[in-house]
Order: sequence, then structure tokens, then C-alpha cells
Amino acid sequence: MGKAREAGARGSDVVVRVPPNCLIVDRATNTTLGKLVSHGSRLLVAEGGHGGEGNGDVWFRTKRDSKGKTPPGGTQKKWLVLSMTLVADVGLVGVPNAGKSSLLRAVTRARPKVADYPFTTLIPNLGVCEMQRFGLRSRPMVWLDIPGLIEGAAAGKGLGLAFLRHTERCRLLLHLIDGESKDAVAELMSINHELAIYSQTLRDIPQVVVLTKTDLPHVAEHAEQTVRLLKEASGHGRVIAISSVAQRNLKTLLSRTSSILEQLGPPDAQAEAEAEARALSSREIYAGDEVENVDSGAGGATDDGRSGIVPETDEDDSSDPVRSEIER
Repeated sequence: MGKAREAGARGSDVVVRVPPNCLIVDRATNTTLGKLVSHGSRLLVAEGGHGGEGNGDVWFRTKRDSKGKTPPGGTQKKWLVLSMTLVADVGLVGVPNAGKSSLLRAVTRARPKVADYPFTTLIPNLGVCEMQRFGLRSRPMVWLDIPGLIEGAAAGKGLGLAFLRHTERCRLLLHLIDGESKDAVAELMSINHELAIYSQTLRDIPQVVVLTKTDLPHVAEHAEQTVRLLKEASGHGRVIAISSVAQRNLKTLLSRTSSILEQLGPPDAQAEAEAEARALSSREIYAGDEVENVDSGAGGATDDGRSGIVPETDEDDSSDPVRSEIER
């Protein structure tokens, strides 16, 4: 207690702010403590315990031992896993270097790294597509770009597997096919096979097949034939040839994408539940932090009420926007 006569009985809570859709898991027991979804929601994850007794408390009780004191106790100490599932309207999938990041840069203000070699994208990238920029009146769409997929991804090969669970929450997939591919149909079928192996949810999400890089003369020369082959292989007519660099057919792609989303309506509750179950069982760790509180208050986590984990700047992807938001 000391001169200020403080014993910790009125200690303030320790609050950790987290983004929306954040799962809190006790790492020691692998038990899910809860999920913070709505703005302002709170979850108690660790009790603060009782305050200690200083000299004053003991003196008043014994009236003779003015040097006695008792430490605080009952404090809970935990290692927590914060796991966040990103929610987007449109997910971009495809092999490495198919043009996913280039398309994201072309239709949003996100600035993922773009280079002429595979596996340039190492982390998920989010962007908001403002339709007014393209003369369309549809509502904005959130797009998600994940690292490229390769054959065997469902078995753990490559980088995309770690982020496929985010794609499960998308309502529509844009399957990008590299216009320079030697066998566009084989590329399409290979990635669809990996998606189906990963989960039935991913297999059932509607797709628009997008042939990229038609600004290149040798790609443009065979684009019409390639589109026809892709329509036959996919079993639907949702195939569009574009160029992100030349801004070719982007308005058509966005209009078609928006129309499909409107037809799909709100997210399917069953699909959401399945994706949630997979997220709950995931062992992937984005960030872990030790929560320790020695006051009589409680340690907790809260959704901080901000809508923005979606990047709206022109910064590059030198740091993971998801990780930095969690670690803030």
C-alpha cells in the first residue's frame, strides 16, 4: 500500500485491441476462447486476480505489525493465439505469375509487389475496388489476392496453402490463367483440382476464368481460341480475356463480377459455418502475445471498432498489413 495507500483493488483492465473476425485461442490447451466479430465486442481472456495488502492494511488488522505485507495473487498468465480470417467479396487464385497482383493494382489502390518472376506475392493482399472509377454504379467490392498455387498445394507445397482458408470466405473467385501458359486448360484443371482437394467449400464457390496478359502480341494472337478452350474445359461461359497493364476489358470484368455477386445475394450461412469450423481447427499462428495482469482488473481482447484492415494507401507490401494490424 505504501504512502499512496494503494493495494491494486481498483486496478484498471488491460485491453488488447484486435481487428474484426479475430479468433482468440489458448495456445496451451488449444481451446478457442471466443471470436470478436461486431464492433465494440469484448471478451475476457484472463482474470486479474486479487490485489495485495500493504503495510496499512496489515497495521489496521493487527495493530502491531506495521512491516507486514502480502503479495497479490490469483493472476492468470496465458499465451494466446490471435487468428484472423479475412473476409472479401472476390478472391484471386491462380498459378504464380498469372497476373493476380497486377490485376489488384489495376482495379484498387492496393500496391502489392509486382515482378516478372514466380512467388512475388508472399502474403495476402486486400484492396477495395471503387466501381465509380470505371463508370459503374455498383457498390464497392473487397478483393483478396493470395500467393500463387502450384500442383500439390493441397498437400502443403508452395505458399498459397497457408492462406487458402481466407479464400473460403470469398463469395466469388476470379481464376487467373497466365496468357503465356503453354497449356491454359491444364493450368485451369490443375488449380481447380487443388481447390477441390483442400475443401468442398472452395470447390463450390462460383468462378470467373480470366485470361491475362493479352497486351502481349503472341498472347493476343491466340486469345480467342484460348478463351473458347477454357469455356469448354470449365463448363460455363464465364471466361474473359483482359490486360491489366493496358486496362483492356477491365470494365467488362468488373461489371460481370458485380452482376454475379448481386445474383448470389448474401453469403450462404452453411458455407460461413464450414469456413468458421476450418478456421477454428487451424493451427496457423499470425501473432501470439503474452497477457499478464497483476491488477485486480481483467485482461481482455476487444474489437476496436475500426472498419479498416483493408489497405487504402499507395504503400508497397514491405510489411504484412494483416500482421501489422494485429500487432498494433
